[in-house]
Amino acid sequence: MSTYNGELFIREQLDSLINQKDVKLKLLIRDDGSKDNTLKIIGEYISKYNNIQLDKGSNLGPAKSFLKLLEIAPDSDYYAFSDQDDVWLDNKLSKAIEKIKEIEESDIPVLYHSCLTLTDSKLNPISTADCAKLKGKNSRFTTLVDNTVTGCSVVMNKPLKELLVNHLPNEVTMHDAWCNIVASFFGKVVSDNDSYILYRQHENNTIGMKKTTISQSLKTHLGRLTERSLQPRLMNAISFLSCYTSLLTDYDRRKVEKIVYYKKTLLSRLSLLFDYSIHSYSFKKDIKYRVLILLGEI
Repeated sequence: MSTYNGELFIREQLDSLINQKDVKLKLLIRDDGSKDNTLKIIGEYISKYNNIQLDKGSNLGPAKSFLKLLEIAPDSDYYAFSDQDDVWLDNKLSKAIEKIKEIEESDIPVLYHSCLTLTDSKLNPISTADCAKLKGKNSRFTTLVDNTVTGCSVVMNKPLKELLVNHLPNEVTMHDAWCNIVASFFGKVVSDNDSYILYRQHENNTIGMKKTTISQSLKTHLGRLTERSLQPRLMNAISFLSCYTSLLTDYDRRKVEKIVYYKKTLLSRLSLLFDYSIHSYSFKKDIKYRVLILLGEI
């Protein structure tokens, strides 16, 4: 769990983690520089339970903080990401492990993710997020275009954890998108259409399914023209090629390079534009992706 100024809701989430059934749980928390009472609350739980550890750190942001947690995590069979403000059903982890074991092979990296029940700040259900994303039509290259995985639903096995920490990126958009890319290229991804998480939406969400205004959207698109950190597909592709180029097949490497170098010439941009093996998970989002290629802001 990565925490940052989470005093409002963290008690409920910690309780839901402690109450997980049919698993032996170790909880590693990294605080990302909280200024409120988050650390005090965590301290209360550490004094009460012997399976909680705390790592105090400087502010890295959620993506780097979660990847740092993977790097320093103690040895285990499975690893899961937890946000600080959700509530998990008591069978969340056991169901995930059950699904992983259905297809698990000893040395194959496996990532599991599930649907989410979106709620308001008081945990009143709003809707169920669509995690299926036309599952059968996606390929590993889809992960370079759009992320279909939400971090708080992720459970992974040890081979995937080791593959990730042995090739940590300098820059990445979000930890869940990164894990999805790596698992899709070198292992297996298990999608669960059921939800075991109350995914709380509130005004203080660090990350979440936020709606953006027209002005916010315009600002982002203008910024993408000059700032690579606002071009998530390009950033992830650059990091992925840098970290895993030696493990990629020639075919896959050339596909990733199409994204990395698409701005080099007009021909390279057109080559990516008309490469339909690299696509989004829906027709509507694929149109947007190809427009962004033309604008040079993927």
